[in-house]
Amino acid sequence: MPLKLAVNEVLRVLEAEWQDPLRCTNVEQGMHRAEYAFHDADRRRVAEAILQDARLSSLLRWHPSAYFLTNEERRAARAVLQLVDEGEPVEEASLVGRAAVLLGEPEESVKAALDALSWVGFLERRQGRAVCRSPHSAEFLEGVGFFFHEVVAGEERFNVNCFHDFVLLTSPSYRARRLGTLCQRPGARGMTPKMLRFLEGVAPRELVRRSYDRGQVWLNDACASCARRIRLVVEDARLVAVEPAAVWHVRGGGCGLNNLFCGQACAENWVVAYPWLRGAERGPVHELWSPGLRGT
Repeated sequence: MPLKLAVNEVLRVLEAEWQDPLRCTNVEQGMHRAEYAFHDADRRRVAEAILQDARLSSLLRWHPSAYFLTNEERRAARAVLQLVDEGEPVEEASLVGRAAVLLGEPEESVKAALDALSWVGFLERRQGRAVCRSPHSAEFLEGVGFFFHEVVAGEERFNVNCFHDFVLLTSPSYRARRLGTLCQRPGARGMTPKMLRFLEGVAPRELVRRSYDRGQVWLNDACASCARRIRLVVEDARLVAVEPAAVWHVRGGGCGLNNLFCGQACAENWVVAYPWLRGAERGPVHELWSPGLRGT
């Protein structure tokens, strides 16, 4: 397929995806849906085309990096946040090595992720071989930040805004309880002004445009505290597999505060950093697929 036609097809896919209130499909996922192999240079062309199109860029309800980076690159960014203080230059090779160990990933994939993080402006390269977080790095953490929640259903792959959106899509009992009591929108914490404005025009009954109550659906995620990989499998509206087995969730209100954790300890440690979440709903994820329990 000629490059221009391929880019236009990816843009068409993404525009359709972004009409859904629960989806924040990224460029790599859009390329997959368009059956176009992922290449970094082509990803950058698609991103540039989106920013130059006022109609498409208006659909970016989160920071553009949430759409332009892959999920693996966003997971690497979370390692950088753990390893690099704001404004502190770090020798790049050392950072690559430490991040690779933290994430359990090959150094070459981490190096490629750091290149992407420099491209979007989260990292800056300094003289010599040092990198540091840019002065604008805090902007990348607004809303969903570097958290991701990838839904895989057959050939479909897309991110949702928060973990609990995945539950809305796959648990009829949770969906009935949540949408039946959803009379107030989330506050500004964990949201962005664009997302809040968008939700003002969406009635609760319109949030779930398509449910996944039949068949097998996967969630690829990562602990919001330590970035350990997490995977859930739902089949015919039943949670049938959880890895690791002790996964917890926290629902703090706005999308950036509704996350998964590899266990109770990570969940409780994360909540300590947000005093207003002390009373937030949290517990084992199994409860969210059980009629009449959590999620009211």
